[in-house]
Amino acid sequence: MKKTVIILLLFSLSCAPRVRVTRPTLYKSAWEEEKIEIKESSLDDFVGEKFSGYIKWLGMTVGEIEFVNMGIEEYQGKKVYHIIGRAKTNKVLRYIFRVQDEFHSYLDSKTGKPVLFKADRKEGRYHAKFGLY
Repeated sequence: MKKTVIILLLFSLSCAPRVRVTRPTLYKSAWEEEKIEIKESSLDDFVGEKFSGYIKWLGMTVGEIEFVNMGIEEYQGKKVYHIIGRAKTNKVLRYIFRVQDEFHSYLDSKTGKPVLFKADRKEGRYHAKFGLY
């Protein structure tokens, strides 16, 4: 009896209609054809401004983050905005695992596009300096 039920179940599953699975369309093709242009931006009003916050993990504050707009500088003949981002662990966790990262972004003052990115990462025993041009 059990064998018959199992055989009938397997047979009915094998005869089930096959459904064609297709990838869902997230974007209309017309949207893909449009060009994305970054309009002229102005960060002059925000020179010297700081944005700071706390990093939380499992409800506990584990670090701090800060972004500073250093203003306009010149890089390879272009005027660029220099923005610094810093991340570090709080005073208690610093003894367990020290993080002290610093990121420098240089954005074209006319287009807002990135020109240069430099990072100085210090995380525990890991130390790295790199730049993307």
